[in-house]
Amino acid sequence: MKKIAIASVVTKSCLKEFLLTKYSCEQFNNCQWYICCDEDSFKQLSFYENVKLFVFTADDKLSNHNSNNKAERQAFLNIILNKFKAIEECLKEEKTVLFLDSDMLFSSKIDDKLFDLLENKSIDFIVSPHYTNNLMIENQYGYYNVGMFALNNPENILTWKALTKDHEKLNLYYEQKPFELIMKNFLSISLPINYNIGWWRFNQEITKDRLKQIYLLEDEVYFGKLKAVNFHFHIFKEPNGYNPGKFLVDLVLNLYRKSDNIKYKEILKYYEYLSKEPI
Repeated sequence: MKKIAIASVVTKSCLKEFLLTKYSCEQFNNCQWYICCDEDSFKQLSFYENVKLFVFTADDKLSNHNSNNKAERQAFLNIILNKFKAIEECLKEEKTVLFLDSDMLFSSKIDDKLFDLLENKSIDFIVSPHYTNNLMIENQYGYYNVGMFALNNPENILTWKALTKDHEKLNLYYEQKPFELIMKNFLSISLPINYNIGWWRFNQEITKDRLKQIYLLEDEVYFGKLKAVNFHFHIFKEPNGYNPGKFLVDLVLNLYRKSDNIKYKEILKYYEYLSKEPI
């Protein structure tokens, strides 16, 4: 099985979600992780042989991307900027890197062909559209979701990083809108809709019927006619006391419970363990 080099950013508040992301991803894929993390997360993650860690100082409690308080927004931006650090560190050793947010749940294998295209330099990026069918939302927050993407050259993120640092001056939404702007300069392919399946693809009148397209077939989760590869939602966190993706979490976990898929059962066991374990 092809090894996938994966970068991510982990802080104490999302540690449980990352552990589930890692565990579920490794049920289907051979992974080497490059993680920028805070000191609390370092203590938990340093035991894993397939994880390389790069520690930074984070103020998790202060961080709030929707705040009117500049210090709270800056604390969030500090965490975001470590996304670039994790990518850069990974590409010092690997030919390609897949970036994943810490709040994923995997249901099947990532297609090896994606990384073949990156390794032979046929493309510069693999990207993940939001697929909201709402241009007004995507005009504000960005056409792409930057919780999942891949690349092969660290120089290709330099302008993106600079725009992200100045995103407030430029009136751009954090790193997500700048990513859309730099993509105009690169050759990329888009992941199909069965990857990075976020709650934002189902929460409008025009898209809520898509939920009916998530179902079990021969004990595997499908989205439409395609196997669902991974879902993107908070399972343990409730930012500001509310989890907008809970409806999707409940749906997917219920499908896992109905399935006789051994890997799903193992993921559920680990989910139950994390639910009860103080970390």
